[in-house]
Amino acid sequence: MRHASDSQPLPICPFCGAPHRPGIHVCPQCGRPLHPSSHIFELLVIRENTITAHIPLPTAVIAIGRATDNTILLDDPKISRHHLRLTWNGAAFVAEDVGSSGGTLLNGVSLRAPTALRPGDTLTLGDTMLRLGIVSEVEAVLAPPVLPAAPLPPSLAAPSAHASGPMSAPPYPPPSAWPYSSATGQEPSAFAQSYSPHAPPPPGMAPYPLPPSGVSQMPTPLSRHSLSPGLLAIAAIAVVFVVVGGIAAALLFGFGRSAISSAPPANSTPLPPANLGPTTPTATPAPLTMTIAPIEQTTVAADGQPHIDSHGASLTVPGDALEEGSGIELMASAAQGSLADALNQAFAIETPFYSVVAEHDGRGRATLALPAAGPDSRVAVVIDNEYLALLDLQPTDGMLRIDTLIAPKTLPDAPAPGIARDGTIHYVVLRPKPGSAASPAETHNLLGLNLAPRRAYAADVYRECLEWTTNTRCRTNGRVHVMWRLTVPLQTADADAIISQVDVLMKAYAGRGFTAAASSASIFVIVDPSVAGPVYSAKNGIIYLPMDSASSISTNEGRRDLAHELFHWIQDEEYVMTLSALSGARTWWLETTAENGVFLIDDSALEFNLQHYGQTTVDRPAFLGFQAAPFTWSRSDEARYIHAQLLRVNMCDSDACAISEQGMIRAINDGTYPLNDAAFQANIRANLDDYARYLLGVAPERTNTTISLHNVVRTGDTFGDVIWVKQNILSAAQEFFLESSSGEPQIRQETPKDRPPEYIINAPIERAGVYPLQVVSGGTGRPTWPVMLIIEPGIELLYRLDDEPVVHHPGDAQLVLGPIHATMGYRKVRVVALGRDETNTFKAAVRLVDLQGDWLLIPGDVRSNSVVCSSDNTSVDPAKLTQLSAALSEGMAQRGSYTWQGLNELAFALDPGMTLTDDPDDHSQIEAIGLIGPDNIQGMLRLVVPPPETGGMQPGVLLLVAMPSGILAWRTRRRVLMALTILILGAFLAGCVGVSVHGSVDTRYILGKLEYVGKGDTLGEPLWRISKGAATTDVDLTITVATQMIGDEQPQEQTTQCKGRVVHDITVEIYKDGVISLQDDGE
Repeated sequence: MRHASDSQPLPICPFCGAPHRPGIHVCPQCGRPLHPSSHIFELLVIRENTITAHIPLPTAVIAIGRATDNTILLDDPKISRHHLRLTWNGAAFVAEDVGSSGGTLLNGVSLRAPTALRPGDTLTLGDTMLRLGIVSEVEAVLAPPVLPAAPLPPSLAAPSAHASGPMSAPPYPPPSAWPYSSATGQEPSAFAQSYSPHAPPPPGMAPYPLPPSGVSQMPTPLSRHSLSPGLLAIAAIAVVFVVVGGIAAALLFGFGRSAISSAPPANSTPLPPANLGPTTPTATPAPLTMTIAPIEQTTVAADGQPHIDSHGASLTVPGDALEEGSGIELMASAAQGSLADALNQAFAIETPFYSVVAEHDGRGRATLALPAAGPDSRVAVVIDNEYLALLDLQPTDGMLRIDTLIAPKTLPDAPAPGIARDGTIHYVVLRPKPGSAASPAETHNLLGLNLAPRRAYAADVYRECLEWTTNTRCRTNGRVHVMWRLTVPLQTADADAIISQVDVLMKAYAGRGFTAAASSASIFVIVDPSVAGPVYSAKNGIIYLPMDSASSISTNEGRRDLAHELFHWIQDEEYVMTLSALSGARTWWLETTAENGVFLIDDSALEFNLQHYGQTTVDRPAFLGFQAAPFTWSRSDEARYIHAQLLRVNMCDSDACAISEQGMIRAINDGTYPLNDAAFQANIRANLDDYARYLLGVAPERTNTTISLHNVVRTGDTFGDVIWVKQNILSAAQEFFLESSSGEPQIRQETPKDRPPEYIINAPIERAGVYPLQVVSGGTGRPTWPVMLIIEPGIELLYRLDDEPVVHHPGDAQLVLGPIHATMGYRKVRVVALGRDETNTFKAAVRLVDLQGDWLLIPGDVRSNSVVCSSDNTSVDPAKLTQLSAALSEGMAQRGSYTWQGLNELAFALDPGMTLTDDPDDHSQIEAIGLIGPDNIQGMLRLVVPPPETGGMQPGVLLLVAMPSGILAWRTRRRVLMALTILILGAFLAGCVGVSVHGSVDTRYILGKLEYVGKGDTLGEPLWRISKGAATTDVDLTITVATQMIGDEQPQEQTTQCKGRVVHDITVEIYKDGVISLQDDGE
């Protein structure tokens, strides 16, 4: 036992609290670094789902693009010369697109404003993905950048002393953490290639200092002559005491925690094996790896019979394991390398390292039986020649039997995402050597494995698979094994959470009827920060998780990602996965059913899929996965995961559906591909209109009528192409602003001369594809002027205006949808165009509403009236007064029309060669304008009649007023008040009544509703109608009426003044120019 009086207390891990031996850097309990430092950020460059480079971010401002003056230079023709900027704000890097032509996606969504990044966020530039990562603290200690040998380029040089307020740099490894120095000639560690060898120090800092001269990096051994004989004797006694005490402790308590037994006793903490060599603050064990050399190959027929090789191993392959090919091979190999050497020191390696391979892998499992020399023999699994686990198996009848994967010899040239990663898996039988670290003397433990008779373990009891190696760790519950390198900062609790989630998900799949999910075959998960995202490899049957997925496995997103890869594991039990990679149709089936498998056990995953993949592109800029043809797949087709929605809509028990849920489950269990049937594909194409209804937020009519309508599909804001019409919050002067989730060439902005900008849409749709588009007024900003969506003929589509019913349009004529405005019209318009039976192109434009034409003012109810006339000081019938504006507008429509005068203003203009009246002496003036605003449409109609220059009547304007049809005529009478009625009603009979009028009539209105009627060729059926508002008509007229008396009486004149205001309702109808003409009056 260890007493406090004998030695100093052991240091404690700052993460898990476990004591550890001094001088080591990684906690043997939790795998975290014992000397944590600040996070160090890096960019992972990803192309074709492969990480091609790790780039540290050492400076406060990182410029990214193709130009040579960028901090990070990317060779991608689709990236702009100056594309993206990352700026350290003291807490995070902020990403900003600096005006690139192709745009930038952040986690699949257009980057429209500076946005703070979180670790794991992905930026897409052209064909290149950049993922922000945090270099683990261990890597920061083990693998810093090399000091630059040449002066830094100007773009990376530290700022001068005269710079005002240099920006702070992001965290960077301190000089003291460097394991080597270019000055001392020490070699970098084996992991040094993780960093670029040319990373500069942060700006504002001098180059990292080297150790002071004369100070050694290693402890200087004491001279043997510096110790007296007495001290040597005391030291010898102490050594003997420590050795004897250590042996006693080992005999009493064993060596470390059990790897496969249940949880360790309370207060027990395993200690790592003793490090016999000197340990420095910068040293780390080299990774234990091995290489494999085949020594024997046995061809095995798929006949259900055991086939034995010369080493006594046998392989039994079921008859349906092969889809094609000549046979399966049992490969026996020898291993060499550091891992093989370490195994050989601690174990008797009883068998070769075995693998089972076929030309294109196989379906199901083969049974591998390996000879066991004794009861202590165990099967070890070696994955990727590095990761090691012991299986919870004991020999029966002298053999250890394992259900093994039938792996493919090689991967296809362009494998699908589900099998894109290479990898290996080998099986070997080990037995601990007596007295070795793996099996201490006088104990019965194999790497801490209890060799008592086997007992069943509950699925929720998690334990170490292995503690012997210092290179990797493994946690298990007996079936699920989670492995990771010690340099990966994965917490034990995170590994156990992965085991728990795998168990829960596989039980859920088994409950839905998937046969393979209920099997007892081992499931292996490796946490590897080098992978860009979760991936299943059919090459070795392993699920690989990046660090961010592993640490967030209990979140909804992490659980869904894991569920998808687990479904590939289920599929690999029933299908020949590598053969599917040679067929785009088969891969499409496997990938879309993997998503639908997740939908079956997690209904919210349906919404997540739509939101996550709804705006991702396939193989060209702006081309959405929706638009791509189904029933095919290629390596870069992650966007086609959105087709899982199409399959889900077509999955029901009705005859209208291509397949039912139970039909999909049976197909997976049988390893079949029902979509290869031409009738299946024709059925899906026939149901595209039902698919469009679903994407418009309503239930399908014929197919899966019970499909969940989650919030994302109801609102439509985060999938398909979205266009926002709003005011530019960054520029008060830019009142009209268009923004799109997509870009060229699919959505192109044009700005015609003297007109506001507009969007031109050319969206190709492949056969059986669809194109969802939504135009929204306002979005995240204030609403601006109303727009219309003008769709060219030639393509079938369905559309929805706000929450109104879905409408089908066959595509036989131009379609105008709108007005699109948050208050005056429809807040949003949604369209889904169909590529039913052939490739087609959706062509449309989004532009400001076009209100040019003939405007007619139609008065409504009177709200108030204050007009009085001086003749008898009585009020005038207000309904008759409001008719004056109507008569004037109709008379104007016969002689001119409203045309654009500004970006959003229209004004009345006479047609060429036309005058206001036919009277050359008439000097009356009419002014009429319409103004389209962000909240309403305003208008003004004003008539000004100057007094006559000489005596006599001035009939010209009254002639204008008398022109409209429908205005009542009035015959001669004597009463002077009737003369005002003549004015109001517009009646004028030449030779009977003489009228002189001067003054003004001014009508102004503000209206809040705009409707597109879509006709405009016939009175009563306008092109546009504007309503919901009030008008004020101000009257200030002096009227002189001359009445010819009966008989010999002399004509009499009487002057009347009418003045006041009428407030009334009004509607404006807009017709095509020329619909109302002079011939219409019939006079």
